[in-house]
Amino acid sequence: MDVISRLSRHIAFLVMIITIPLMFITVYGAVARYFFKHPDIRVMFLGECCYGIMFSLGGAYALKTGALVSMDFLYKRLPSGFRRILDALIYSIIIISCVV
Repeated sequence: MDVISRLSRHIAFLVMIITIPLMFITVYGAVARYFFKHPDIRVMFLGECCYGIMFSLGGAYALKTGALVSMDFLYKRLPSGFRRILDALIYSIIIISCVV
């Protein structure tokens, strides 16, 4: 097995491991908020960090294994002029969101 495939497998395992603390963080946040009436701001921050790591690394692994659903069958059926307009719109949204 080559180095990249082995690295991808290890990253996928890391994403699976990150799910466990995320579960405990979420349960702690719910218990603190509803039972003790004392919400903890760190729960939201840690949850966002764990979700960000999971989506970034997990999305890359899903792309590698072909687990993502492709929408090309819809895109290829559109007329070429509409595809160009759609491409310009999508790329401008991506660029604006990256700049912001």
